[in-house]
Amino acid sequence: MNITATFAILALTLILAALDGAHACYLTVDTDEDVPAAPKQMSLSSPLAGGHWRVDSIDGVPLPEGVYPILKFGTDGKLGGHFGCNSITADYSGDPDRLDIGSVFLTRATCEAAKATVEADLYAILRGRLRITLPEDTDWVIELTSPEGRVIRLGRVVYR
Repeated sequence: MNITATFAILALTLILAALDGAHACYLTVDTDEDVPAAPKQMSLSSPLAGGHWRVDSIDGVPLPEGVYPILKFGTDGKLGGHFGCNSITADYSGDPDRLDIGSVFLTRATCEAAKATVEADLYAILRGRLRITLPEDTDWVIELTSPEGRVIRLGRVVYR
């Protein structure tokens, strides 16, 4: 086998391994036995519940061009979303003034530098108990403040 063919096989093997690794973070269910009959419903008084929210800024700094993280706060107490490169899942609870986020699970795809920086900041802030404020006295903008004083500004996403 010549050197070109060897490198081609090596490159294809690395690509397939990377693709397999990107999907390894997800669990699939093969039988209906493992699926609960109905999703758990919770009553949440958090203003975030039931909405999709775009991260507009972190610590007062707008996000880099082309980075658009979206968080979805389900009415069932599940947080999901996309940080721009990786997906996030967590449990949450809260009331009008606070948000409690449980263990955060994040996929581990490699990101370009700008997205990786935003993801690291979001991952560091979205943990534990956060204070909720409505800075413009509206339901369209919310700020989450960590105990360390770091702030994520969210804007409600409306799909038409």
